[in-house]
Amino acid sequence: MKKRYLILLVLMIIPFIKINASILTIDSYIDNKPYSSGEVLIDKWGYDPNTKKYIKTDKEGLILIKVDNPIEDSITPRGTINYKAIVPSNMEDEEIEVIIYNEPYKYVFKLNKANNFEIKEEIIEGNYSVNYVSVVNHYDEYKIDYSPSINIYKGKTTTQTLDYSEYKKVIKSEKKKNNKRIIIYIFAALFVTFIGGLLFMYLKAREI
Repeated sequence: MKKRYLILLVLMIIPFIKINASILTIDSYIDNKPYSSGEVLIDKWGYDPNTKKYIKTDKEGLILIKVDNPIEDSITPRGTINYKAIVPSNMEDEEIEVIIYNEPYKYVFKLNKANNFEIKEEIIEGNYSVNYVSVVNHYDEYKIDYSPSINIYKGKTTTQTLDYSEYKKVIKSEKKKNNKRIIIYIFAALFVTFIGGLLFMYLKAREI
């Protein structure tokens, strides 16, 4: 149990580390241009710990935008991601979490009964790594194959399907029906064998 939570924690932290490693900390401004360790930020993202804002600069080092989170970027074009999950009835009360990132953009999606296990959201265009896909609180129990990366194109929709149908559980009523069928088949086979035996004995008796 501890190992499961440790793995989950590592998976959650890794994308955070990667994303923030690409964002330099701004320590000063000169002529309205942000600097980090004496270097002006050119066409990059920076983080100002004083204002707690993420700042994006242009090719001249001038500030383009200031936001609380890079995904609020209003300059970079967007496309649409459509995630939907196929879940059996026994999983309808579960929640599926998906985390994707493309430095410095990170998105977390929740698929559940409330949204019919489907989300459709506009996000920043680019190539995203799919860092995490799991049923909440069931990391080791529901494993599926999924694309490790996705491309989001300006003005277009990219659809991804998560198929959990293999985890369908046979309910008791279905088991009972199957058991009844098996019993009927067995009795039918025994009946046919019995009749065949009688017919064989009858034919043998006539030959005598």
